[in-house]
Amino acid sequence: MSPLSVGTSRSTHALETGEAKLWSLLVGVNAYQDDNLPSLRFSASDCQGLGEALTEATQGFPRKEAIVHHDFALRPPTLEAVRESLKQIVAAAKPEDTLLLYFSGHGVLDRDSDQVVLCLADTNKDDLLHTGLKLP
Repeated sequence: MSPLSVGTSRSTHALETGEAKLWSLLVGVNAYQDDNLPSLRFSASDCQGLGEALTEATQGFPRKEAIVHHDFALRPPTLEAVRESLKQIVAAAKPEDTLLLYFSGHGVLDRDSDQVVLCLADTNKDDLLHTGLKLP
């Protein structure tokens, strides 16, 4: 079932009028290259479904851009591809814009640094800090 509307803690007026842009970065990873990260069954399809639901729910927003990375998408859920999308958004987003970030996949705590890392398709569990997406 698709969401009936998209709302935030503040008014969606700026999004509805085009004064602001809605950025969506959706990432879903089923298959991992590292055998130490077990495959998942539904992350990619959940990501795909959310993308479709958001497209329908935000039809009234004149300025929006969705970037989707999952196992079945044109853009793979690799570290390089996701970082490139993040750089694109950071370079173009304005202070009044809204960013929705969705991730479905493994997350791991690096024990040496206490750093939380999102695991992408090409993440190596033995080198998390260099091959995964670190969270602040």
